[in-house]
Amino acid sequence: MASLLDKTTFRIRIIRESALILVVIFATYLINIQLRVQIEQTDAAIVSENNLYGLREYHQETFDLLEQRLVAMKAITERIDKALPATEDIGDFLTILSTYGAKNGVVVNVSVGTAAISTIQKDGVALQTIAIAIDVNGEANALRQYINAIEHLPYFFAISGIDERRDPAKPGFRHLVIAGTLWTKPTQTLTQMQQ
Repeated sequence: MASLLDKTTFRIRIIRESALILVVIFATYLINIQLRVQIEQTDAAIVSENNLYGLREYHQETFDLLEQRLVAMKAITERIDKALPATEDIGDFLTILSTYGAKNGVVVNVSVGTAAISTIQKDGVALQTIAIAIDVNGEANALRQYINAIEHLPYFFAISGIDERRDPAKPGFRHLVIAGTLWTKPTQTLTQMQQ
């Protein structure tokens, strides 16, 4: 009987230990599942943070790019403002015409016409045009350099014609009448100008 008890006790012990092992395995399984959930949540949080960081970085790059474009647009606007003097304020343009002539050894006489309403109109504002006649005298090379210089002025000025006269008594010496148009910005709206 003692051996039967030993066998029964042994079996109970094996069953208890097996049950304990099963409980430990099950607990380990549950802990493992819980750890996986926490790891997935942590990964999701990291991915979310990385996405936010990337999004912040993208927005900063976009902002920087916009800022650069605004600076460039401001520079262009300033150049346009300088290139379109007010109709009453073309003195700087006329001074440059004379100064370039003196630099190139050319005698310059500038005649200014009356301002007229341009065909370039938008939102009740029209540009104005002023006919400019430039009478120049000098050596052929100097006149060529002068014409090249005024073609590259930072103003909206277009040469519309050049009339050349030669003096047979002075070979190499030329007299040119350069006709052109200067566009200016008016200080009045189109309606005010037409009244």
